[in-house]
Amino acid sequence: MKRISIIIPVLNEFNCLKQLLESLKAFEDLAEIVVVDGGSEDESLKLLSSFSVKAISSSKGRARQMNKGAFASDSDYLLFIHADSYIDLEFKAAIHDLLKKECALASFGLAFQPSNFFLRANALFSRINHSWFYFGDQGLWISRKLFSEVGGFNEEYILLEDQEFYSRATEKTRALKSSYTLKTSSRAYLKYGSMRLQFLYYRIWLLYKLGYSQKVLLRILENFKAKYKS
Repeated sequence: MKRISIIIPVLNEFNCLKQLLESLKAFEDLAEIVVVDGGSEDESLKLLSSFSVKAISSSKGRARQMNKGAFASDSDYLLFIHADSYIDLEFKAAIHDLLKKECALASFGLAFQPSNFFLRANALFSRINHSWFYFGDQGLWISRKLFSEVGGFNEEYILLEDQEFYSRATEKTRALKSSYTLKTSSRAYLKYGSMRLQFLYYRIWLLYKLGYSQKVLLRILENFKAKYKS
């Protein structure tokens, strides 16, 4: 049994997923790779047959997909990353460091690729080790024991499921912020505009903290996408 399961929830991520899985070939001696598809209509599922991964089908919903991936794996530690993440061999060293420390909960710093001044400044918040500043594109390292104690992701959450989970996890243990910087695609910022999209995210986050429902938050996001649809 391998000590780590790298779990990747996907939905129509063919272009991003291919480069990530190529990068993860260097991790096959250390971790099992679990890809949980939420009903992709592109070539994502077909792509998986070319790689040594455990492919799982799920209904749509990132929280549901990540739970299903966790339950389908049997390793001591779970590492959740997004399909549009960029990793290198330094990431492997960071994982070995977390294993050595027997770390129960951790996330990574964040950088956008490609980037600009606004996105570089925005990424600085990812270095703050507090649940308010944690989002899923920073990656999530968690022991299976703690994942079970927390109860997994809340599948009623469509947005901010990562922050809701992390908040519950940090009530049980102190999180570590790895010195490694995980790169993520800035494709959404390029599509909608860096400042415009980020201020939408700020608005949704604030309303979430004020107790607004997932239904309201999702409607705000969908209205934004419809307004600025290219």
